[in-house]
Amino acid sequence: MPEKKKIINRLKSLEDIDGVSVEVSESGQTVKVKHQTYHSLDFIFRWLDNTHFAGYFLDGEGHQSQAVISLWTGLDAIHFAAAYSLLVELRARQ
Repeated sequence: MPEKKKIINRLKSLEDIDGVSVEVSESGQTVKVKHQTYHSLDFIFRWLDNTHFAGYFLDGEGHQSQAVISLWTGLDAIHFAAAYSLLVELRARQ
């Protein structure tokens, strides 16, 4: 399975967390990871150079930060998913 597809599948596993949604564009070029609460960390991942996803924070209005994370492998996506699940459990204003 190509690495891009592995990364997307790992990110989609975050949908198992209550309140988390994962939206994949039809082309697979972008993946949004969002939580239903306003004060959560939301991310958008963009496929770059046909090699990896760069991840950016999204604020409540949808403004994007500079790149803060890179996902090159399925294992990178697993590490991100584990960290994100912890952040959701510890989020502000629960």
